[in-house]
Amino acid sequence: MLVSQGFNLLAETGVVTDAVAIVQRFGRTQTALDDLGHRHDEEPLEVDVLELAVNAGADLSMDGVSSAVRAHSGDVARELLEYPLPDPDQIGVVDDQLDALAADVCVAGPNQ
Repeated sequence: MLVSQGFNLLAETGVVTDAVAIVQRFGRTQTALDDLGHRHDEEPLEVDVLELAVNAGADLSMDGVSSAVRAHSGDVARELLEYPLPDPDQIGVVDDQLDALAADVCVAGPNQ
């Protein structure tokens, strides 16, 4: 139910194709695990989903995902994995980083 609702919400954003790509990559990775018995050098699913969340949030709040946000969203996602969740103090650090990225985008203009 949550996945279905999530995709329903993502369908209204500019990152819906990113979500589909994540699901496809996850399926290929699971197939490779079954066939080869080990994980490839791909990012963990958690990083992909957190990066998608960052980009979806930017898309919803700024009506598009700028190249600056896309360039840093993977780093933000990997950093989020280092923090134990749901510790609000740690999430606040990432919020500050996202606020800084959003400020950079506002100064540079949308979709630049």
